[in-house]
Amino acid sequence: MGAPKSLTAKEEKDKKPSLLPRQNGDTLWERLTEFYLIPEGYVLGTWDRFMVAASLCNAVLLTYMAAFQYHSAIAWAGTYLLDIIFFCDIYIKFHIAFLQDGFWVVFPKQMALHYLHSHEFIFDLVTNLPTDLIAITWAGQSASQGQTYLAIVRLWKCFRTGRVLIYFRRQEQKLHASFLIQVTKFITFLSILTHCIACIWFAISCSGEIEWPEDASTIDLSQGQCRADG
Repeated sequence: MGAPKSLTAKEEKDKKPSLLPRQNGDTLWERLTEFYLIPEGYVLGTWDRFMVAASLCNAVLLTYMAAFQYHSAIAWAGTYLLDIIFFCDIYIKFHIAFLQDGFWVVFPKQMALHYLHSHEFIFDLVTNLPTDLIAITWAGQSASQGQTYLAIVRLWKCFRTGRVLIYFRRQEQKLHASFLIQVTKFITFLSILTHCIACIWFAISCSGEIEWPEDASTIDLSQGQCRADG
């Protein structure tokens, strides 16, 4: 009989049972699909703050484009970049661990099912619906009118601002929540409310089609009037 064959490090790793998924996969695909995040961890906390900023930018940009009929290529690129960020956020939520009987559940299938059965998934699904497809019915319109209608339809995605409410509610429920959280919450919602009121005011007063000049230096605001057709 020959000497027993020794196992390589990788074979021993695969053979050894483990209650936790591997944090660092052997391939890039495994690292992108088999990770998990702890809700109170630094990475997820940083991502949540980033998503709050993205939600605020989303609300400001969409309302501005719809009210002021501002349809530059950079603005459209910004809105669809935000769409990609929110879809990435949904993917990350499939990998967030949750507590069960005092232990963190970090298995991929259980984490995915936990998110699918949560109210947060319904919120994410509704606020990220591809409402842009409605604009297909206006394919016969002019380019300017088509972009205006598309900007109006995309206002549905302003409901993503609810992510800000969820974030502040979670922060307020923590035992070490400070008064600074309340102040930040008040300033944030006051700023968004002021911006939305200004956009509504402008949209009502300038209900016609607005023609933005290619050279911004030619805009004359001294008369306090908007140049619109109709």
